[in-house]
Amino acid sequence: VVILGEVHHRPRYWAFNSSLVRDKAFPERVGVIYLELPGNDEPMVRQFLAAPTYDPQPIIEMLREMQIGGWPDQAELEFIKTVWEVNQGLPKERRLRIVLVDNPWPWKEITTPADWKRFDIGRMEQNRNEIMTDNILRDLKEHAADPRHALFIVGYMHAMEHPTFDDSAGFGKPAGWRLCEKLGRTNVFAVFPHSPVL
Repeated sequence: VVILGEVHHRPRYWAFNSSLVRDKAFPERVGVIYLELPGNDEPMVRQFLAAPTYDPQPIIEMLREMQIGGWPDQAELEFIKTVWEVNQGLPKERRLRIVLVDNPWPWKEITTPADWKRFDIGRMEQNRNEIMTDNILRDLKEHAADPRHALFIVGYMHAMEHPTFDDSAGFGKPAGWRLCEKLGRTNVFAVFPHSPVL
């Protein structure tokens, strides 16, 4: 698993990711891209990637449902479109998958405070790092027959291979650290293409 630790909403970063996916060697070496987006929207991504013609509506709806305020990220939409475009030139069994691994936020089901409590990670036993790690490990196991590697694009605080923050805010140990613990340090490589603006 290669982790790209990002600072959200940077167009140049997503342009780099798109150029990476367009490289001819990428689908030979990578079979799945994990994204820090709500897992309940996975059917929309599958619908989008399976469509024979480009229709961005499922991805736009997915980005609108990201956390509380939506995810107004045109560059990320363009990246996901690039994955669709690359897949058009690949046999079905070699196509890239996108898997959403974050906490579910099914806003259509959340209409009361009681509904919110079911999905409020502040009240859940697991935090987002655990959820993302568990979802990645589950998917890797389910697709163990695919020998290709995985790319995990996630916010830089989740990507770290070392638990550098205390857990007083409930952040927990980073997903990068958790993946290293489960898969072994030689099977996880975290990259930070840029540093945060402070």
